[in-house]
Amino acid sequence: MSEIIKQYHSELKQIKSKNFSIDYLIKNTKVDVFNSDTFTGYQREINTNHYRKIVKYIIEENKKNNFLFPTPIICSERDSDSQLYIVDGQHRIEAFKHIKENIPELFEKIKDYEINTILLVNPSIKLEVDTFITINKTSKKVDTSLALIAKTLHSNFDDRENSAKKQFILVEVAKKMDDTKSAFCDNIAWEGTPQSTGKLISLNSFVRAYMPIINYLISQKLLDINDSTKLTDSINTTYEIIDNIWSNLEVKWPVLFSDKNSTIIKGTIGSSAIIKFINAYLKQLAKKGKEQPTNLEQLKLVISEGIDKITDDYQNWLPKGSYSNFSSGAGHSIIANNLLKSIQN
Repeated sequence: MSEIIKQYHSELKQIKSKNFSIDYLIKNTKVDVFNSDTFTGYQREINTNHYRKIVKYIIEENKKNNFLFPTPIICSERDSDSQLYIVDGQHRIEAFKHIKENIPELFEKIKDYEINTILLVNPSIKLEVDTFITINKTSKKVDTSLALIAKTLHSNFDDRENSAKKQFILVEVAKKMDDTKSAFCDNIAWEGTPQSTGKLISLNSFVRAYMPIINYLISQKLLDINDSTKLTDSINTTYEIIDNIWSNLEVKWPVLFSDKNSTIIKGTIGSSAIIKFINAYLKQLAKKGKEQPTNLEQLKLVISEGIDKITDDYQNWLPKGSYSNFSSGAGHSIIANNLLKSIQN
């Protein structure tokens, strides 16, 4: 028997509380996992280490004849499906499935135990996503990347799918740069702020800073985000351009990339300002009637030449340099304009 909870939301029919047996939950729940091919769903893939820790906990507690899961599982009761969609709790249910399949004698003992379940009745998908993000961001169980894409994908503006695809490409580029020997190796904050994590730039700031690169590549037909079969190519192309930018900057100002010199160039200020400069430089070339790059190698060469022409003093990028105070978007534009003027002069 379910109990209606006295709460209200405009995107929700009602909210209920009901106890379900473990056996019932295994048979009657599903997970709406994010699919990068179709750009549907919002849940992360199962984390094996996570659910195995729950399995271990159940085994250890069973030795003491205990079974205790006081925190509710949260599910969505959609009109379009007879099964319940898990909003929060998929790793607990995955742990129960593992026990059923691998430790049948333990499952026989626990299968009729009940777990309290909060049911969101006929919510909008946007509310499901918002609930998922709120719960998991608060407890830091999900990285920022999925939250960022899911929130965009299930928002209300018209171009949300294309925006989510662009974000997805940049998130994957960030992962690649964070994991490889690049300017951002192990220096992107996937949770929290750069200050609290000791990293150079947050994921959100990285995505915002490099979005103009994506837009330029699309405008020049160097990326096709509408073809899901080319998504990996789009990620690799974007990575190659961004990595090329930073390789050229290191050649231009090697002192800023020395371990002995703490600089702001690879943080939010530098990333945003440098990309704004490159965007402005490419537009300036177009206004002058210069032929626009038609392939990746041509674009890399044009960017390399633009960076090489900069005459701005590297000391502006040091922690107490003049650029360290330009923390706003308008400030980043001022830096970009200074870099552009240094070429013209």
